[in-house]
This record gives sequence, C-alpha cells and structure tokens, in this order.
Amino acid sequence: AFKPEFAMELIPILFTNIITVEDENIKSVVVLYEQMKEENVYPVAADGTAFLPIYCSEYKIILQDAKGNRYYKDDGYTLEKLMIPGKYTKNFEETVEGPIGYDLYLCENAKTGITITESNYMPYTRLHKSDKMNEEYRAEIGLKLMQFCFDNDKIEEGETLLEQVQPDNLNYRMRAVYIQYFVSRGMLDKALLWLSTYGIDGVEATVLMRLCSRILARTEFEQDEVLLTIIYQTYRKGKYDANTIRYLTEYFEGMSK
Repeated sequence: AFKPEFAMELIPILFTNIITVEDENIKSVVVLYEQMKEENVYPVAADGTAFLPIYCSEYKIILQDAKGNRYYKDDGYTLEKLMIPGKYTKNFEETVEGPIGYDLYLCENAKTGITITESNYMPYTRLHKSDKMNEEYRAEIGLKLMQFCFDNDKIEEGETLLEQVQPDNLNYRMRAVYIQYFVSRGMLDKALLWLSTYGIDGVEATVLMRLCSRILARTEFEQDEVLLTIIYQTYRKGKYDANTIRYLTEYFEGMSK
C-alpha cells in the first residue's frame, strides 16, 4: 500500500520522462510551466539524455548549451514517458502532498479551466498558497476558491480568503466580484476602500447602492466626497433608495434633473 510520507520521493518517479537531445552541445534542459514563476533545469548526460518529471500539459521545453544560449523549438529532441502516472495516482487520497507540480496535475482540466470541486479543493488550496505559482494564477485560484467556499458551506474558509485578499494582482472584473462579496458579508469599509482606490468599473449599480445605503445608515449621513461621487454615479444608472436620495438632496449641488 502507498504510504503518504513517501509521496515527495515517489511521485516525481511516476511522472518521469526521458528526453534525448540530438545536439551534443546541449548541456541542460529547462522546463517551464505556464502557472509557475520558477524554471526547472535538468542536466543532460554525456549520451544526450536527461530524466525529468512533467506534471501537466501546459509546459515548454527549452534546450540550453554550455554557454547559456537557449533554444526553443519543437524538434531536436524526443520525449518519452516512462510510466503512466494515472494508474497509480488514482488510488491516492487528495490529502497526499507531493511536489507542487503534482497539484497542477490534480487540478488540470483543459476544457473548463479553473473549476473547484470537493476532490480538488485541497490541491487548489495548496497552489493558491504556494509562492512558486505566478501571481496571476494565484489570483484566479483565490477568487474561485472563495466562491466555492461560500457556495458549499465553508463559510469560515471563505471569510478568511476575503480578509486576506490583496487587490493589486486582480483585474477590475475580479475586484468587482470581491466587492460584491464584501458588501454581502458586511465588510463595508473594505469595499469602500477598494472603490476609492480603483474606481467602480465592473461593479453592479445595485451592489454600489446597497453598500452606500448601509454606510449612510451607519454613519448617520456624514458627508464624504467619495461616497457622494459613488451615490451620484449609481443614481445616474437608475439605482437608488430612500437613503441615497436623501444624501444627494442634502449634499449634492448641481445634480442634473
């Protein structure tokens, strides 16, 4: 039976490929994964071969000579799998932790992209936490994980992701989704801070109206220029309630009729 404590040593063996290069000047093989920051470098033996694990389909192979010159091409080498890893990994539990590349393998789905399920929740969580992954990929995972948690009664985990998320590596669509969740979970100050920093692009007017109305009720209609601007923009989109109309009436001068 497989023992989880041996995963770090065994799993790379299951995914090992042998590459044979034609050019005798090639001294190392570089493997790049689209999702990872770091490159993986493997030495080429005197007979032109190297052994390297490949965990998913989104990778590039680059050949490097002794002077550090690199060559990216589809020919000049042959690549052969030594084993079929699925025969063995299908019996592993999702809690088994191997190299980070193994988590890429567990989460790979070319048809649907990043799709969180109960079976891959833990591998995706490890990928999200890993500083070996590039920031864009981690940001995409974080958003999907957060949504999965709230949709599947993992409320504490979802709220932790909301508290920890940083806006810098998100595009405006991602920020808009997070702001919607901030509002629904009562994290009003964080939502307003993001809006004041990055603007309202992509955020639904209904969400903005709900946020502003709740803040007004809490602050007893204290004047705030950022809030006033958001309320006016929301009003122009046809979304308002008694609180936001009252606020506009009291503070906004020159509102178009």
